[in-house]
Amino acid sequence: MARTFSAAISILIICLAVAGCASPVRDDIQAVATKDPVFFPPAPEEPRIQFLCNLKRSEDTAPEAGWLERFIVGERPTARKTIVKPYGVAIRDGKVYVADSGDSCIVVMDMRNKRRKTLGNTGPGKLKMPINIFFAEDGLLYVADTVRNQVLVYRPDGTYVTAYGETKDFRPADVLVYGEEVFVLNIKEHNIKVYDKKTRKLKRTLGARGVEPGEYNYPSNFALDSDGHILVSDMLNFRVQKIDVTGTPLLQFGKAGDTPGRFALPKGIAVDREGIVYVVDNKMRIVKLFNKEGRALMHFGGAGDEDGNGGLLLPAQVIVDYDNLELFREYIAPSFDAQYLILVTSQYGKNKVSVFAFGTSKVVAQPTEQ
Repeated sequence: MARTFSAAISILIICLAVAGCASPVRDDIQAVATKDPVFFPPAPEEPRIQFLCNLKRSEDTAPEAGWLERFIVGERPTARKTIVKPYGVAIRDGKVYVADSGDSCIVVMDMRNKRRKTLGNTGPGKLKMPINIFFAEDGLLYVADTVRNQVLVYRPDGTYVTAYGETKDFRPADVLVYGEEVFVLNIKEHNIKVYDKKTRKLKRTLGARGVEPGEYNYPSNFALDSDGHILVSDMLNFRVQKIDVTGTPLLQFGKAGDTPGRFALPKGIAVDREGIVYVVDNKMRIVKLFNKEGRALMHFGGAGDEDGNGGLLLPAQVIVDYDNLELFREYIAPSFDAQYLILVTSQYGKNKVSVFAFGTSKVVAQPTEQ
């Protein structure tokens, strides 16, 4: 009897081991799309943006261990099933980098190999609350950490390099690199700190708190256009400002409100090669598009649902990318001529990173009979 029981247990352990190899707790990622294409604006308007997919972990659908497996092999370590609370996002060389402020790390999603890893978890480069990220031309990754009160720099493989900022009045919300200077949006003092890239010393400060051009009230994000001008999401002034690298105001647009051309709560901002400006309206759950003169063009997103219709839930950041479109080619409708990618993060809900494409319809509109 004892021998039979022992043999049964041995067989059971072998079966469980095989089952564990067949469906392990993995760390890969997948893209989830809709069955039918979703366009903005919707028909009968001519489409300009297609929702492609949401990025998520495959562990979201992995089965949990049964009680017998837990009894024999013990409890498995609890693994994160999704990004906790994303804010900033970047894409480079087929990898999507997400600043996870809720899990104090940068999540790296390798879209070619369908794998996921994190950086900034340990050592002198350990993150506390990463908010926004930026890749410089030399390949270094700059991370604005609003609790550590520094901008940290890493190589793409996660190796920590250095940090900028050490004062108590410094709370970085965003960062960008232009030439040999590092621009840091300091939300605590409502200004922009400019550092020498090599020496890491402060060179100048742009702006102050206020409502006049060149002044800010809780600036949350900024972006660099192709002319070397900086666009600032001036959150509680409910506007976008364009300045040059000396801080000189060039343009401003937007007021408080929920109509086209106005903002309920502007946050993330991006600009494409043609000067089209993308602004996340966090409260309205949409991304608004403006031309280079600040005239409202259209919007996309919306509350929607969480099953893949391009809806957003408290969106935070938006970026545009021209280099990785082929990674998402399978999701692009045959009737749509996609030109570049748009990535948007949502701080809540299960769709943490939503991928869209900007383009035009391949279908030529037929003239109507008079």
